[in-house]
Amino acid sequence: MSTFKGDRGRGASATWINDGEKYALVGLSVKVEGHIPQGTISPNLSVLADTTFNVPTNWQEWLGSIRAREVEDCNLFLLSKQPSSTPDILDAENQKLQQLVWNFYVGLLLASTFAPAHKPVMLTGSRRAGEIDIRQQKDLDSPIPCLFRPYPPVSAMEIQIAAQLGEKLDALATAPLPGGHWRLFRTLHVYTEARTNSEIVERLHQYSRCIDGLILPDAGKTKQQFRSRTELFIGLGHHDMMGEIYDVRSAVEHLHENRYLEGFDRATRLDLLSRQSRNQTGGRRQNSSSAVRAILDDPPIHIRPVCTRKRGCEGQEPCGFNAFQHAHHCIPPPLRPSDSSHLLSRVSS
Repeated sequence: MSTFKGDRGRGASATWINDGEKYALVGLSVKVEGHIPQGTISPNLSVLADTTFNVPTNWQEWLGSIRAREVEDCNLFLLSKQPSSTPDILDAENQKLQQLVWNFYVGLLLASTFAPAHKPVMLTGSRRAGEIDIRQQKDLDSPIPCLFRPYPPVSAMEIQIAAQLGEKLDALATAPLPGGHWRLFRTLHVYTEARTNSEIVERLHQYSRCIDGLILPDAGKTKQQFRSRTELFIGLGHHDMMGEIYDVRSAVEHLHENRYLEGFDRATRLDLLSRQSRNQTGGRRQNSSSAVRAILDDPPIHIRPVCTRKRGCEGQEPCGFNAFQHAHHCIPPPLRPSDSSHLLSRVSS
């Protein structure tokens, strides 16, 4: 039997799920700032904090004692649940719940620069006859801590923003956008992968690709528009800084990292660190959001850059701009948690 214990295991079992309900959750071991309100945070999402998830004995054997202790040490849980007529079966309902909670987690990656103490875990299962069972488990790649502020605390406001972004991602997956969703979802995938990349120059490279994906530059004008169109995300007055970031991006893209790494220079290395940090958070403004989050937070933002009718924009669109005009015209399925090669699942009769 698996349970949540309130007050880090010293209280009574939490009544966070009813009999006949399925759940999916992402467990994190992170620093938190202040009190994190528990319970429903949006129509499909909930949060649990300052609790302990007791891993069932059979799953402790599957996971190994060290990983089982890491899961039990999680202190923040992003949760989605729903009533089910088939709680015994691992099926599309579980997949939908996993997608919702994955979007919640991606929203937190966009809302916060947090880094957990160990790999996040995704679990799904159900409650039957008072017992909470795990039917599937997956380890998620861990976000890399920033060297300047390695383990910033997660705040209640960031969790609220994460839930809002998660709901928007779920709605966006089925929205009939002209041009489709492919480019934005691909950019979002690049961002989530970059958060887990330990190579500093490659991380900077991938963050810059995210900006490329959002600004849709004209051929031959990529650097120029990289400098100018990023005003949407970081404000005015940073063209020189963004030009320098683009130069690093181009060096990595064309296998010229040696220009920055071959000879050790402390000032150069620190400058690379500061650039990737500014690129991740969206510039020098305090509490500024990432470029990807800016798009999801403010849907009309994609109509602001200059775009001509020659580029394929339609007059009936607001201001004549559609950021995804050159994306693939099919609608991709919702984002799934990446590689499932190490996924463990168990279905009981």
